[in-house]
Amino acid sequence: MRDLDQLYDSLGRVLAAAENHQQAADRSIQAMNKASANLEHKANTLDGQLSREMTRAMNLAVADVAKALTAQFKTSHELAKQAETCYRNSVRWAAWKVFATATICGVVLILSTAYLMQGTIPPYAEIEALRSEKAYLTKNISELERRGGRVNLSPCSDGSNRRRLCVKIDEQAGAFQNGYRVIAGY
Repeated sequence: MRDLDQLYDSLGRVLAAAENHQQAADRSIQAMNKASANLEHKANTLDGQLSREMTRAMNLAVADVAKALTAQFKTSHELAKQAETCYRNSVRWAAWKVFATATICGVVLILSTAYLMQGTIPPYAEIEALRSEKAYLTKNISELERRGGRVNLSPCSDGSNRRRLCVKIDEQAGAFQNGYRVIAGY
């Protein structure tokens, strides 16, 4: 961010210097045009010697203005180079900063997901133990159903208000020896 601020500072100085140089150049050109018009007017009125001196002075003035403009343009060029360097450095560091930020965010996301998964998903050994227990219980349920686990038991009362345990009987199956009967559902 500091590099971008320096870049904008440098660009601002370059633009300000360029504007000042442009204004100075415009003033110099206007002054030269005035001087040229004055010189031309005076040259028409003065003799050749004076005209030559004026031409020489004007050439010296033009050379001085050209040197000043050249120096100002060199300064502007150096400021532009500095601004370009700041800009390139800013762009280079900005890319690294974006890459580093994205990498850090990705690592944090992966680690937080792994942490959350660790707390919600049981370990493999526990899953295997639960599977084994389920198989054992399923086998036991099958064995219990085979031995009468589906029997429908209910508390009943006989004529003397005695509470007894009753079972539903399949009446259509009939009676077997020693008073045994078939339980409903078997």
